[in-house]
Amino acid sequence: MHMDTFSTKLKSGIWYLKRGYFAQSIAMIQRNKEERTKQQAEAWCEDMAIGLDIALETLNIPLSNLEEDFPRYRNYFKVHSTEERSRGIPPTFSDFLYSFIKLRQPKFLLETSTGESTNTLSMLLACQSHENAHLWTIEAPVPGNNNLKPSRKAIHPDLIDGWIVIKEPDRYAIPKALKACGVLDLCVYDSERNFKDRMRSTEMIWYHLNLGGYFISKNIQDNLAFNDFAEAQDRIPIVFKCENEYIGILRK
Repeated sequence: MHMDTFSTKLKSGIWYLKRGYFAQSIAMIQRNKEERTKQQAEAWCEDMAIGLDIALETLNIPLSNLEEDFPRYRNYFKVHSTEERSRGIPPTFSDFLYSFIKLRQPKFLLETSTGESTNTLSMLLACQSHENAHLWTIEAPVPGNNNLKPSRKAIHPDLIDGWIVIKEPDRYAIPKALKACGVLDLCVYDSERNFKDRMRSTEMIWYHLNLGGYFISKNIQDNLAFNDFAEAQDRIPIVFKCENEYIGILRK
């Protein structure tokens, strides 16, 4: 009797397994877990967040106007870019980046997950304020998006000296960039959205960050990776919301 019951359950299990029901159930559990984690992360961000104006004041950074400082390059970008989103009411995150880099003058910079973005333009233009700055841009390949050529056409040719574009996934590109630059003064991170990969990349980048260097992470509301990493490093981050995204800043 006992063997008949076991045999029946085993056959039922095999039947469900063949039809993918177990995989569907596991995927559903994972999605529910990720959704709960995202809700926790969003709640933490909301609790921690300050206004962008207060963030600038906390960092002692005056807001600079990219449009006024470099109208020629900005207009060139507008004409040649195919991906630029309509700019929100200033200050945007690009305005923040431009102001931050212009004042802090980091020499070795890394940004991840970008195409023809206003963030890249802001960083390159801000680097014009100091000599020998180098920007590594990691742009993960997108199927059907001409993976062999860097997205440079929207950036004026005058700005590409010292700009290195790596078109590979983070797991390959970040080690290459870190090996090339050795150390970093600033990283703007907006790549992996899952907890495990984000933590792996963050830890790798943090190790190569100079003392006094800054790690700026976008979309930290996606999961608790930024929160957990800040706690592990015993750092209190600056968190602000800009253009419907939460931004986190850590100083090493």
